[in-house]
Amino acid sequence: MRTLKEGWYTDNPPGSVGVPPAEQMSPEIPDESHLDPKFLVSQARQSRQQADHADGQRRLNRRAKGIAQKGSLAEHYDQYSRKIQGFVKFFLGNPEKPHDYPSTPTERELQDLYWIEKRSATIITELDRVRAALADKTPAKIDYYVSIAEKEICKIMPQPPFTPAVSKGPGRGCKPVNIQTKAD
Repeated sequence: MRTLKEGWYTDNPPGSVGVPPAEQMSPEIPDESHLDPKFLVSQARQSRQQADHADGQRRLNRRAKGIAQKGSLAEHYDQYSRKIQGFVKFFLGNPEKPHDYPSTPTERELQDLYWIEKRSATIITELDRVRAALADKTPAKIDYYVSIAEKEICKIMPQPPFTPAVSKGPGRGCKPVNIQTKAD
C-alpha cells in the first residue's frame, strides 16, 4: 500500500502507525540500474535541453532589460556629443567653416579603400606560386621557403597611400605646447 504522506510503498495495513521495516519499504522512484539506457540518455538530453533553454531565456531577458534601461540618444548640445564633434573635427583639420573641410576622396582614393583585400590576394597568389615551384620538396623545406618568401613579399609590397587633412589651426580647447615642456 502506498501512503501519500511518506511517499513509500508498504505492506502495512491501512491505519497502522509507525514506520515499516526497511525491507518492506521501497522508494517511489524505481532504481535507475533497471531502466533502459536509451530512456536514461533521452531523459538526460531532455533535461539538458530544458536547462539550456532556460539559460537562453534568462540571457535574453537580461539583454532585453539592459536595452530597455538604456537612455535615449545623446543630443547635439550634450557635453559628450560636443567632445566627439571636437574629436572628429580635429581629424578633419580643425576647420572653422564648412568649406574648409577636406575635399571629397578622388577615384584613386576610393579604389584604395580595398587595399587589404588587394594585398591579401596578391600575397596569396605569390605564395601559391612559390608552393607550386617547390612541390617536389619536403614539407619542412616548403615551409622554410614560404616563410622567406613571406618576408620578401612584405618588404617589396608598397604601402597604401595616405593623404592627411590640411590643418586649419588649433581646435577649440587645444592649447599649444609650451617650449619649456617640449621634449629635449
